[in-house]
Amino acid sequence: MKRYIWLLPLLLTLAAGYAQRGKLRIAFVDMEMILDSMPEYTQAMQELDARVQNWKRRLDQMTSEIEELKREYEAEKLMLPAELLKEKEEIIRFKEEQRLKFQMEKFGPNGDYVIQKQLILKPVQDRVFNAVAKLVELRHYDLVIDKSNPGAGIIHASSKLDITPQVLRILKRERAKELREKKKKNSRKELEEKYRQRKEEWKKQRDREAEKKSESDKSDEKARGETKRKKTAREIYEERKRQWQKQREARQKEQNRGESRNENGKETD
Repeated sequence: MKRYIWLLPLLLTLAAGYAQRGKLRIAFVDMEMILDSMPEYTQAMQELDARVQNWKRRLDQMTSEIEELKREYEAEKLMLPAELLKEKEEIIRFKEEQRLKFQMEKFGPNGDYVIQKQLILKPVQDRVFNAVAKLVELRHYDLVIDKSNPGAGIIHASSKLDITPQVLRILKRERAKELREKKKKNSRKELEEKYRQRKEEWKKQRDREAEKKSESDKSDEKARGETKRKKTAREIYEERKRQWQKQREARQKEQNRGESRNENGKETD
């Protein structure tokens, strides 16, 4: 909100001009109270604070290490040669540079703390600004001031002009709507998941049935093969039987012809 502070003198000048004509509609909002009431903001800030504490502990460790090196240097500078003392100084200088670099990376103007805090504030502030914009459009406010901002210079603000409760109600309704939509979306996902599971079960059942059918077809094919083999053996047997019968009939005919010739010979004698 600090980026709006420089606008305040201009806004207040305009407010005075409007007030003289009796046309100005002013409202106040407590951004600090609103942000503290938003769970997503407080949770994100708690997580950021935890990271900040870790960064501070790391800085303290680096500082302690540098101080220990300096104490060693003071204790040894009367005993060690200049060459070794110079190396020690280089080590201390390097450690100090590393500490400063880490401090700037985490807490500098463009450091992780500033960037991550902006990432947390931006979506939350956008929601609050949208809620305020709805009230401005509905009630035709000319000026809305953040009374929690010290730069606003507000000494007294009537509760009648405070629209913080209305903004909170709008945010509450929007959050409830988001939760309903999320629940509906989750329900849709659950239905889709159940459909997917049922489809998977159906596919598995179909595969099992296909596997059983394949096994049954293989069994039938095996049975047909065995029947065919049996039929082939029977046909071979029948063929051999017919050949044997023909051979027997031929021998019988030959025997009959021999007997007939013998009878004819006897009659001639």
